[in-house]
Amino acid sequence: AGGSLVMCQYWTSSMFASEIVGSANALAAGWGNTGGGVTHWVMGSMLFPLFSKMLGDDNLAWRIIFIFPAAISAAVGIFIYRVSDDYPTIAANAEGEDESHLKKDINESLTPPGVVASGARFMNHNMWILHLQYLCTVGVEQALYYGLTLYFRDEYDMSTVEAGHIVMAFGWCNTFARFYGGYVSDKVYYRLGMRGRIIWQTVCLLIQGTFILFFAHSKSLSRSVILILMAAIFMMAGAGSTFAIVPFVSPANKGLVSGVVSSGASLGAIVFSIAFRQNTYHEAFLFIGRCIVCSSILSAFIKIEGHEGLFMERDNEFFSNMQRHVASGCYILLLNRKNGKSCDDSEAGTTVNTQESKGVSPAS
Repeated sequence: AGGSLVMCQYWTSSMFASEIVGSANALAAGWGNTGGGVTHWVMGSMLFPLFSKMLGDDNLAWRIIFIFPAAISAAVGIFIYRVSDDYPTIAANAEGEDESHLKKDINESLTPPGVVASGARFMNHNMWILHLQYLCTVGVEQALYYGLTLYFRDEYDMSTVEAGHIVMAFGWCNTFARFYGGYVSDKVYYRLGMRGRIIWQTVCLLIQGTFILFFAHSKSLSRSVILILMAAIFMMAGAGSTFAIVPFVSPANKGLVSGVVSSGASLGAIVFSIAFRQNTYHEAFLFIGRCIVCSSILSAFIKIEGHEGLFMERDNEFFSNMQRHVASGCYILLLNRKNGKSCDDSEAGTTVNTQESKGVSPAS
């Protein structure tokens, strides 16, 4: 499922323009998370009781019902493969001739291959900041599916089924809240550029963390339900906002960035689930709320090349071009050293290639 999310986000990031990529990513991922909740509900509330009664064996019934989501996933995969376009720049002309070789990604063409292939792409600090912030949105969401059920059952003497209904309402917020986060991010990007996306990301995290901190001190069932549902809305909106920024971090490495950021969800689920096991409910929710508020501060350090940061201005074009030329020069030097060529040979070869491209013979 995690691998499917990464591929999905890479696909939507590639297919949709920067002005609407936040809405596209958020809608796809939000309905994906909703599908996970629906699957859990259908399997546990409908299929399991049915097959358990038919077979008279709970263990066997639980194993058999996994055939249904597996079959549906396989069918959807085949359907997507047969009817969808994998990338908008790959097309065929009227005669059926493939023109994909004429339409290359401009991001890849501007990046020296040695730089893209190096380990330096893992050192992009923006990617790791978004990883931590995604950890505090979807990672918290996954942990709360476990923690909230126990909390409402133990603190308010509810049955597991009754507590499950509250958690189900919490999960259903994915149907609209994540899309809402991406949609608002697109709107503020239109007016304020990347700074608008980062501001909205920060606001979502701050409000989410604040609601959870209030939830930790709540002693009323109705107030607790309202607070956690409000936290859920901004939690999922923050997740949508995160992946509205992801496509801009390193356009030539969208798959890598999507994978690293998405991994924050699994790590967060582990960390915050342990918090529930090692602490009281009050302490666990305080810890989660504080982590989320602290993660919002990291937005101040997000600075994507060619865009404004929260407090930083856009890169100077001269310095951006200079950095690109320096990176290209370093790649050429490394390549020459590997091939045993000197700098003079490289310069001579460059001169010859330049004269030939202008239609002038080197001998002349």
